[in-house]
Amino acid sequence: MQLDDKNDCDPRIKALESMSGCIVSAPAGSGKTGLLTQRFLRLLSYVNNPEEILCITFTRKAASEMSNRIYHALKRAENPEPPEKNHERLTWGLARDALKKSKKMNWQLTELPERLRIQTIDGFTRNISNQFCLETTLRSSFEPCEQPETLYRLAARNLLDQLDDVGETSNQLKILISHLGNNFALCEKHLSHLLQSREQWLPMIFQASKRKNYFQQVLNKIVFESLSKLKDLLEPVTNDFLHVTKASAFHLSGKPNCPILSLE
Repeated sequence: MQLDDKNDCDPRIKALESMSGCIVSAPAGSGKTGLLTQRFLRLLSYVNNPEEILCITFTRKAASEMSNRIYHALKRAENPEPPEKNHERLTWGLARDALKKSKKMNWQLTELPERLRIQTIDGFTRNISNQFCLETTLRSSFEPCEQPETLYRLAARNLLDQLDDVGETSNQLKILISHLGNNFALCEKHLSHLLQSREQWLPMIFQASKRKNYFQQVLNKIVFESLSKLKDLLEPVTNDFLHVTKASAFHLSGKPNCPILSLE
């Protein structure tokens, strides 16, 4: 459903129906967060525990804003005097119903607001992994890293440590290193950058067997562009380079009719 500033009362009411799902499309400042707040409050009057409701956002800032709005709505609903504005009055009424359910079930939402599950996607997945870590071989909990670049470099270095092993990975690493002039630091840098942008290329790697023509075209393009760049770099010194090459070949071979002397 789409919201606008003039006539969106009916869509907003429909979005509050707890037994149905909906997708809300609206521009910035049209009240999407307020609508989500109202829907959350409405759901609180239906569930047996507040933890049954899960609100997921992309950023910590958005999660914090949602938490604050719901908490302040609950605190405002402790005042028996309703607001004057219709939108605020609707929020107040939904919060009053939620407080009644909280009192009945002894949730203590205003005293224990952390029971409201409003999380980022990363926080939600981290909680799941922490719950099941004892059932895996990892045996530890996880926290997001604020500076993942260090871990990317470490992963690249661990991969390069396999260079002396026997196997396909070692063979491919040797080819990569040779293309980079045996510069391990440069290779580690490139591998680290690849890890940082893996969401861009990893899906394509999984489809490589089905897209051989596409990858061959990419390789052909890279070869063509590299040769064109080399040609542009050598063009200013082509005559001098050929003269030196001919002289060197004549000196090394000692044979005036050496095939290398036919270079033009």
